[in-house]
This record gives sequence, structure tokens and C-alpha cells, in this order.
Amino acid sequence: MVETYATTAVFNASSEGTYFLTVAAYNHALEPSKPVCSDGISIDTSLPLVSEIHIEHVRIRGGLVKDVNDSIWYLDENRNLYKVTNASMSCRSKASRKTSEELSLYPRFRGNTREIKELSGKTVCDRNNDVPDNIISVFTSPMHFQMSWMVSDSKSGIFDYYVGISSTDSIFPDRFEFISTNQHAHIHIPFPNINEGEHFYILIKAVSKSAMESVRTLGPFLVDSTRPMFSGEIDVTVVDGHLMATWTDGAFWDDEDTGPLRYQIAIGIPISWRLNLICSGHSVHGTDVLPFTDVWSGYPCQPDNRTITCASVPIVKLQWQLHSHHTYYVTIKAENGGGLFVKADAKPYIHDFQVPSKGVVFEIDPTSNNERHMFSAVPVQNIPKRIGVSIIFTKKEHRHLLQDIEDVDFQKSISSISAKWYGFLHPDLEVTYTFCIKNSTVVLHCEYVGNATLYTLTSVRLEYFKKSFK
Repeated sequence: MVETYATTAVFNASSEGTYFLTVAAYNHALEPSKPVCSDGISIDTSLPLVSEIHIEHVRIRGGLVKDVNDSIWYLDENRNLYKVTNASMSCRSKASRKTSEELSLYPRFRGNTREIKELSGKTVCDRNNDVPDNIISVFTSPMHFQMSWMVSDSKSGIFDYYVGISSTDSIFPDRFEFISTNQHAHIHIPFPNINEGEHFYILIKAVSKSAMESVRTLGPFLVDSTRPMFSGEIDVTVVDGHLMATWTDGAFWDDEDTGPLRYQIAIGIPISWRLNLICSGHSVHGTDVLPFTDVWSGYPCQPDNRTITCASVPIVKLQWQLHSHHTYYVTIKAENGGGLFVKADAKPYIHDFQVPSKGVVFEIDPTSNNERHMFSAVPVQNIPKRIGVSIIFTKKEHRHLLQDIEDVDFQKSISSISAKWYGFLHPDLEVTYTFCIKNSTVVLHCEYVGNATLYTLTSVRLEYFKKSFK
């Protein structure tokens, strides 16, 4: 009870709540008037908290995250969160730890029932890694700035929202001053004048009717409308049952988006061998052996997936096995955080593990006229490599065309040894040779002789009455 001759009064509330003011006027005879009550006033010190902020035309590098309760979530490239169920221990171990405040900035994906969408750990854990420590959001269409959010209303309700832009991780805008949304939990305005590749932060301020305010800072963001670049070559080999593509460090790069690139590999074959189509691993001109698949670190590639220079695929996981004499086309796709990408094709890889046919080797007396035993490989015609090439072997001296080759078992020279061979053929590839001499236990000497079919080795010392093998 407060007595006053004024038309104002002050009351000190001891706690939050809604209070009503009742006023009665007294005359000089102390006769009261009829009491009049106010409509009440609420004392509220709670902060309005903005959460689940959805932003149009923004992409991030998603992955697996873990909250303070060890619950696993999948953060997709559009900044949506999905609850992961039945997550394995390996899935939990590779998920990034994020605070509740960090996760509250990302919208939960809800279906028609308004329930948070759940994904099975079996479908997302194997195909995704953890998210980067510093998540960079990339605007891919910097025409309009459109976003919406949710808010935990304070008891007094929302007075207004304000949106601004800062160049640093701050609650004070310095690039774009706070503008009112007129109490709407969304905003749609022309995109501010921000240079491409420049990092910035978005600020959302919520003010309650009790004049309490909070500011949420999101970022960093950047505008990127240029795709990554590639320069160099991609080599393809088979290593321990893996088809492996390698490139040099720095062959893929992006000047604007400094975040890690996402790599994918595809493998294909052309529709027509005769047309010899040079097609990408994933192309309308070819057939997919492996559609574009994310590249993960692991044997036989290097373990660091932050600087990827290699992609490998177990051959057993392809849609069908690699066939001998077939040409395969490998394509590597590098994608930045904004979803812009570049594709680089490796040189055509010919999967040919077929060994040459088994031929015949003759020892020849090194002191005899070796020309009569020399053969030369004469192609029938210049036929494309994909088609088998027939070879005619002819002697240098045609008068010896029908003469048998003499296979010697003894010789008197200990400073040289000669041999002649033929019949080592391959349907697609040129055959080259290495000439080796060994005794009954060890190899004594080897020399590469190219495509020669007769050779005399002179850089060796032999022993009398010892048998050597070629």
C-alpha cells in the first residue's frame, strides 16, 4: 500500500511475474472512490533465443556430428540436421563433437508430421565422415538474401527482430547495419554488396517486449560463383586388387573457397569400341562401371583425407569385374563447398593382365653365323592397337627359310653365350624381353634387350663343364 498525493507511484517487485495496480482516491473526508485496476504488467528477464535458422541458397560441407548427450546427427549440405539411429561405435567415434549452442543454429529436418526426420546409421555412417571444425557456408546464388528462423518466446513476447552483417565473429554489425523485420521471423531482401570470396557473418537480434535482447552470430559465410580448377594429369594403375587413380598435390584448387574439396571417382567404358569414344567415367556416351562415388582415405592411398591426392576402389566392389583387353575411363570430380565442381579425366586405362603366349628358346653357338638365325617382326599392316596384329617372322637370308634351327647343348666359348627365341605373342601389346643367364641355383646376369629375338651376351664369364640356362 502506497499513499501519495501524486498521480504516479513506484513499486519494487521482489520477483518475476505479472502484477496489477489498483488505485483508490480519497476525499478530505477520507471517503474512498470505487477502486480501479490496471490491466497488469509482467516482469520478464528471460532472453528470446533464436534457433534453427534456415538460409536459402547456402551449402556447407556436411557430415556426422555428436551432441553433448552423445546423440548422433547427420548434417547435410543444406544445413539440415537428421537424427541418426542405431549408430555403431565406429560411427560415434568419427562424429565431430558440437555444443548445444552450435547445433541449435541448424534447422531440424521435419516431415509432414512435424517430427524430426530419422536416418538409420547403416545408411549414413559408412558414406560420411565428420564435419570440419570450422564449417564454412557458401552462398551459391547471391541475388537475394532470404532466411527464416524459430524463437523460444519469452514470457513478454517478441517486440521485433533485426538482421545485420559483420566482417568478424562479433555481435556488432559493421558491413550491414541492423534492419527491422517488422516482427516477422523471416527476411527477404536484395543481397548486400559483398565481394566474392570475402568471409562475413550474419547477425540476428531478437528483442522482447520487456526490452531483453539476444544476438545470434552465424558464419563464416562467403560468396562463391566460380568452380574449382584442375591442372596436371591423373594416372591409373591396379594395386593389390584396387583400381587406383593418383594426381599431384595442388592439381585441384579453388582460389575463393579455401575449405577442403570433396572428391568423387567414376569409372566407365565406351559404348562402342570401333568408334573409340573418349568419354568420361560418367557420361552419356558410356556405361557406368562405377557411378560417381565419394573418395575416402585408406589403403592403398594416403591416410590423410584433408589433402587427397589419390582415389582407390576395390575391384570386387565394382558393378562387374574388370575384363582383360578392355579400356576403362576414370573421372575425378572435385567439388567445393558451394557445390561447384570440375571434372578431370585420366588417360584411358587398358586393363590387360594377360601374359604373352609361351614361346620357344634355343641355345645357339655364339661362334656361328648368327645372321642365319635372326628373325625380324614384320606387321601385316598398321592396324589400330585395339585389334590383334598378325606378325610374319622371316629369316634374313631367304635361302635358309626352310632350314631347321640348330639347338646346341655344348659350346667351347666361356666369354659369350647366345640364344634365339620366338612364339612369345600377345594379342594387343608389344612384347619386350629381358635376357638372363643362370646356373642351377642363382641368376648370374640379366640384360634388357627390347623386342629383339636373338641376343649374344658377352659381359659374363662362364666355367668349363658347367650348365647354364637362359
